[in-house]
Amino acid sequence: QGLSSTYVLILVDGERAIGRIGGAIDLQRFPIEEIERVEIVKGPSSALYGSDALAGVINIITRKGTAPLSATLHSSMGQLGKSDLSAELGAMMGAWSSLTSAGWHVGDGYDRDRSNLATTASSFDERHIKQSFKYAASKTLTLRAGGEYLVRDQVGTDESATGAVFDRTSRTETAGLSLGSEWRGAEGRRFAANARYGLWHDQLLRDQRLSEALDSYEATEEQIGELRFQHDRAFAENHYLSAGVEGLAESLEADRITGRGSRYRAALFVQDEWTLDTQPYIVLSPGVRADADTQFGFHITPKLAARYDVREGLTIRASYGQGFRAPNFRELLLFFENPAVGYRVSGNEDLKPEHSHGANVSAQAKLGDRWWGTLSSFYNDIENLITTDLVSVDGMDGTQVFGYVNVESARTAGVESQLKTSPIAGLTLDVGYTFTSTLDRSTGRALPGRARHQATAKATYQYPDSSLRLHIRGGLYGSRVFFEQDEEVSASPYADISSRITGDIAKYLSVFVGAQNLLNAGDALLLPIAPRTFYGGMTARY
Repeated sequence: QGLSSTYVLILVDGERAIGRIGGAIDLQRFPIEEIERVEIVKGPSSALYGSDALAGVINIITRKGTAPLSATLHSSMGQLGKSDLSAELGAMMGAWSSLTSAGWHVGDGYDRDRSNLATTASSFDERHIKQSFKYAASKTLTLRAGGEYLVRDQVGTDESATGAVFDRTSRTETAGLSLGSEWRGAEGRRFAANARYGLWHDQLLRDQRLSEALDSYEATEEQIGELRFQHDRAFAENHYLSAGVEGLAESLEADRITGRGSRYRAALFVQDEWTLDTQPYIVLSPGVRADADTQFGFHITPKLAARYDVREGLTIRASYGQGFRAPNFRELLLFFENPAVGYRVSGNEDLKPEHSHGANVSAQAKLGDRWWGTLSSFYNDIENLITTDLVSVDGMDGTQVFGYVNVESARTAGVESQLKTSPIAGLTLDVGYTFTSTLDRSTGRALPGRARHQATAKATYQYPDSSLRLHIRGGLYGSRVFFEQDEEVSASPYADISSRITGDIAKYLSVFVGAQNLLNAGDALLLPIAPRTFYGGMTARY
């Protein structure tokens, strides 16, 4: 909806993911073999989820053990030195079940600009392991526990404007422990309690070639502890109430920040699903959340959503919500100096939280026996938008000092459409188009990096009487505008197409081949995505 990933809250099994880099969570660190499904909520969602959910929420649901004994082995190889090897083992014995998964992923990285020694993307070597347990203590009570560890090493090269070359090595480690319980009773009653601890540790070494003058080492450690209690129950025949409390503790210690950042937050939330009528089906869902933050005080974020089934095959949805995002520790406390280029970045402890108002309206319709369509519109208004700006120039040596500041406001608005059909047996087509308009009210310009026009398409074909399946995905993105020292730079439109063919060669064995970025779109500056690559592999399941 025209907002950056900074405003999207990433959850794993309903719990906050930690370790944002440049304001965003690196989704590549979540191994695909551990993911069962992904749930997406668009629009302001702070009424249930609190800070960071201005643009929406992505909840990554991981796999659970569901069979007495199951095993999966997956391997693949491709260009750019990419190799993947992962395994999964699930077991059930009476009331107990467990799932163990582990994987190893490596790649050589790539370079989009051969005119210098800097690399566009780093090579990587990642290992991970995850263990989860579930115990059905009774017909109504379930207990869960889990732990995970991931380490990712990356190697790349940087080159400064003065010609200094740096070999960059980093190691990122993520660890987590979680405990949970769920009780279900009559009349839809449910009580859930969850606790989680997460640790994110990052080390970065920059080694200047032929000199030690600008060598640097930086370490960052982020910790998060979370407690959440939620109670759901039906009452008065047509109401389903969800209420809960949440406590959150965060800390960050890094070489780039002054001191140690810590904050605590407590929240109370409630939402009612009120069924006004069943013929036609009409539901109204009001909700509100109150957050008390040790740094930024008290915030109330309401939301109201509605659903109306006009007739069979036609559903209208509408929602309005408010959101907020508290400044992160880097924006408040960062101190980073780059003498090779002649600038430094300083945090701003006087930053105010960002607030948003957002509305969404959509209609979903069955247009025929084989046609489905969706048309939706969105509007988001953000106040106290946090951005970086040149705040001063050091008179002694001319060093430019950049800092984080609140600007007046910004807005995004647009229309999304989707059409899905299955014209013949085995074939599914899905196409979509999005128009997005953005405005930074402090400058009167569009927000940088957003394409006004975007089209997507997906085709899946299952060959008759065969296990052979063909998948093709594509996206067409219009020009994007960037601003470099008040000069407007326009990035050309581009298309990104990928394909994959899979088939079974035995009862428990399937093979696949595929290609990504078939048109080889991308460049080093405005679109640093991976070049065209081909890959293949196999998956064995029992």
